[in-house]
Amino acid sequence: MADFPQEAQNRIEDHGIIGDMRSAALIANTGSIDFCCWPDFDSPSIFTALLDTPDAGIFQLAPDLPGARRLQIYLPDTNVLQTRWISEDAVVEVTDLMPIGEDQDDLPRIVRRVQVRFGEATIRMRCRVRMDYSRAETTARVDGQDICFEAEGQPGMRLSAATPLQLQQQDAVAEFHMHKGQTVEFILGGIDDPNVAAGKCSR
Repeated sequence: MADFPQEAQNRIEDHGIIGDMRSAALIANTGSIDFCCWPDFDSPSIFTALLDTPDAGIFQLAPDLPGARRLQIYLPDTNVLQTRWISEDAVVEVTDLMPIGEDQDDLPRIVRRVQVRFGEATIRMRCRVRMDYSRAETTARVDGQDICFEAEGQPGMRLSAATPLQLQQQDAVAEFHMHKGQTVEFILGGIDDPNVAAGKCSR
């Protein structure tokens, strides 16, 4: 499940960036978050595949559409990034954003929304959080419908989704089929954040 093809490390120029004025994430046109320090710009990283290998932390979300043309755009006048796959069989969009918290103490959230605009496609997701530049031993566990990530001395994180999540070793994974007009959302944020829960995700 959720096996992604082995690809060369994404080039820096193939990334867009999202942020909430507290933290930021670099997202490749392959649909993977390759770099993110969390919860602050100067915090240790949770994803560092841009500088290392996917084992150092990555958040992959993409359709299984070999040979599809890919492009990235920002929605007008926003820091909302959209990655699009275009093929004869389907058109799929992943929209990424980090909403600004209502309170200055609110921890950042990464919201990832996948939608099929045309046709149908199988979608794969793998969230591999590796805290403190992958130096900390990050463990993942199931908590209800969510997956939680924890490491000693690091703030805990929670991944929620509008589709069932499974635990594969220390990764959260999902694989599901979508048709035109369907939407599935993922939210990654603080482990105790009430805005990060399966019921908060849209579909």
